Amino acid sequence: MSSTIYRFGPFALHPAQRRLLAGGTEIVLQARAFDVLHVLVARQGVLVLKRELLDTVWPGAVVEENNLQVHISQLRKTLGHDAIKTVPGRGYQLALPCASEETAVPAGPPPSPALLYGRDDDLEDCLDLLRNARLVSIVGATGVGKTSLARHVAARLHVSFDGRVTWVDLAHAMTAADVEAALARVEPGCRLLVLDNADQVSNATAQEAERLLAQAPALRLLVTTQVRLNLREESVYRLASLAVPTGGNPAVEALKYGAVALLQARIAARDRHFMLDDGNIGTAIRLCRRLDGLPLALELAAARVPAFGLEGVLRSLDDGLFLLSGGTHAAPPRHRALHSALDWSYGLLRPGEQALYCAMARLPGWFALDQLGSGTAGRTSLFDAVDTLVDRAFVVFDGARPRPYTLTETGRAFALAKRRNGAASLQAS
Repeated sequence: MSSTIYRFGPFALHPAQRRLLAGGTEIVLQARAFDVLHVLVARQGVLVLKRELLDTVWPGAVVEENNLQVHISQLRKTLGHDAIKTVPGRGYQLALPCASEETAVPAGPPPSPALLYGRDDDLEDCLDLLRNARLVSIVGATGVGKTSLARHVAARLHVSFDGRVTWVDLAHAMTAADVEAALARVEPGCRLLVLDNADQVSNATAQEAERLLAQAPALRLLVTTQVRLNLREESVYRLASLAVPTGGNPAVEALKYGAVALLQARIAARDRHFMLDDGNIGTAIRLCRRLDGLPLALELAAARVPAFGLEGVLRSLDDGLFLLSGGTHAAPPRHRALHSALDWSYGLLRPGEQALYCAMARLPGWFALDQLGSGTAGRTSLFDAVDTLVDRAFVVFDGARPRPYTLTETGRAFALAKRRNGAASLQAS
């Protein structure tokens, strides 16, 4: 696969990394706005019809044109009002001179895995699934550690598959053609193919997976995604957050839990003198619980502890998730801030699903669907939207409770922020 860099005016767009730079400074765009810009610059000044933009950026979804107009308005504020030209009644085109350059990014062996915390059972379970199923999808919320687990699965199987293990990152793929191009570089004889970050091209990935499995009877596929492929041969492994102690545990016991162990390791990597002990373990446990045991959130929180302390980071969460940023340069751009990661996932939802998710945030604790009121159009659409939100780990369901639905702490904080941004922002991610 080739990675394209587009240069227009003072800007440089890196689709593979989902980065927009201006003079070396990164500019943050909402997920759908980035996708709209990608389509416009890829056409390099050629008119793009509204219908084509809607079909490419919101594949398979019924979306009103005003959603597109919101993103165009945001892009003009970022790039300059004259950067995008409107052709009345037809579409939009980039008005800045644009050039592109290509760099080769072939499929290759899996990246070396980092240490894995609290995932021993998950690793063994995934290995067992791959011994009995030809297609396994690791499904879970953003930042839960799907890629990390897949790297360890691939590493464990590398020898038994005679080294014929290939890793393909689909994070920058937007269309079926992108997926086809990525898989065209997979060497014949591959025994295990890992397709990482298949979220926004799940339909195209499903089609290619079905074709590959039919053509290569010895092939195994491992997919990481927030959106399952819905294939007959697919075995879904739902990855939950790391375990967190209930509280009152001494440090030596609490560190046996994955969330606490990860937090300790990541803080110590930045401050070698740091150590969780019986004096601070209670605060650490509260922080882990507040962050739902989500590995990405814990990594970002750990990066702030040397400057703010455990108590300071915990208190900052009362004001939102904005302190949780500053991830490593090795991480994808959307994983360098928790809000960006959540916004990426939110952008994969249809507008009605986004609106329902934000409406749920105003409900206290555990709730039932009848508490949402009568604003949702149609029971069938409501059930479909709820099914999607639960399936993609936006909403937690516990059938043993009389009020069976809830949002995680981080999810509720994000959704409330979306509500505060107003109705326009609800459809602009």
